[in-house]
Amino acid sequence: MLLKLNDKMDGLQNLLILLTCVNDKGWDCGFREGVLGEQDHRCVDPILYPESLPLSGNTHSYSEPLLSLRRALDDCKKLMGALTSAKQYLGKEIRTLRRRCAPLMLEDGLNQLPNELLAHIFEIAHETEICCEFSRTVSYVSRRFRQVSLGSPRLWTKQSAYDHHELTRTYASRSRHHELEVSDARHESIPIKPFLEILGPFSRRWSILDIHFDDPINMMRSLEITNFPRLRHITFGPYCSSEASLSSWNISSVSRIEAPFTLLHWVPLQSRLTCIMLHLNLQVSRTVDVGVLSRALISLKALRDLSLTISNCRWETITETQTPQPLSVNIDTLTISLETSPNPSLVEAIYDALSFFTATDAAVHLSMDSPFREGYFLNSQKEFFPQGSTIRIYAPQDCGVSNVFWQVTKHSKKIAHAVHLDLPSADAGYKLYMSDFMCNSPVRQLHLQNCDSLVESDIELLANKLLSTEEQKGL
Repeated sequence: MLLKLNDKMDGLQNLLILLTCVNDKGWDCGFREGVLGEQDHRCVDPILYPESLPLSGNTHSYSEPLLSLRRALDDCKKLMGALTSAKQYLGKEIRTLRRRCAPLMLEDGLNQLPNELLAHIFEIAHETEICCEFSRTVSYVSRRFRQVSLGSPRLWTKQSAYDHHELTRTYASRSRHHELEVSDARHESIPIKPFLEILGPFSRRWSILDIHFDDPINMMRSLEITNFPRLRHITFGPYCSSEASLSSWNISSVSRIEAPFTLLHWVPLQSRLTCIMLHLNLQVSRTVDVGVLSRALISLKALRDLSLTISNCRWETITETQTPQPLSVNIDTLTISLETSPNPSLVEAIYDALSFFTATDAAVHLSMDSPFREGYFLNSQKEFFPQGSTIRIYAPQDCGVSNVFWQVTKHSKKIAHAVHLDLPSADAGYKLYMSDFMCNSPVRQLHLQNCDSLVESDIELLANKLLSTEEQKGL
């Protein structure tokens, strides 16, 4: 029952009569019979039909057909009121039923999912975690979830020193023969030895190692945990020092290193590294020797991917170093991330030192709170950096699309063919009105992403300036 017995809805009976007539004879005939036709059977008895009385303060008595039409109008208003009340009741019931249906529909959908697909969903969620907390939580939801999670070894491959020792032992057992991701992230007061003693026998399965402190390196050497034939990725935290040695480690498969700049000169396997991510910030070092940086990167003969994060640090002296010719070393990706307003002079010096690089895909991320600086795209020679056939720029600050694009076309070495701009707060920019806006650039593709501040007129101006029917000109 939608309505309680004590709930009354004025005009409901008349509404039902009208709907019955409309259902039987259609709207026109049904309305005439259900509303207008009813007037013909009414007596003008003021007791039975008080609406036949004159309106308040009005002593005038209506004559036909006005009297019948007025009554029909009043009846329609009452029917509308009944319909509105019914709509409110139905709306309330719909909301209640939706709330009750939602978990049941989710349960029904999950019940229809094959276990293999459910396990894949769990693994996708697990990839976003740094430990096995999600896997442990989902294994407590239901008997089926537990069965699926325990049958998916990949859900138990992330080992963290934050976990209790018994949990670490359990996770390692559940991971079976899959590769392990090991992290020593923890509070400094937590001893690392029990954690390493549990995972040491599985060192042949380690694929990713995240080191935040020196003591795990020294402890692994004392426990003779040095054989890592499947280790591919090592991350060194800001609290690691170059005094710890990895010379005794078997890490022949390592090709990816993430480390502070201060550790670059002793990073192992420089001849085999294909990917390196460096961090230059105050947490690591207050000063940066750009010459050391340049020489270290030149020595990475197999390098294909370079990511450099520059934060709020300074430089005092630059060691002289001989670098290869500009744009003479090609790599796949080169990403520069600028955070918390680094010194512009330092940025220029780093760009100069890395000018020998050119990339298939080059990117600049300006993740800063300070105002936008076009100078963060240029080296000391006012040339755009980084150079690449595809250039990607992200800047959340207020700026102009045409201004940023002009920097690329005006100051690049004419090797960029596609430009991707992710500028959430950008307007069209004043450079759009310059006659040499395109500067005979070889750029043939411009991708605008998340440029939500642009209006239709801005897009029209950009299109008029950038699009051309002439050969080898414009986008």
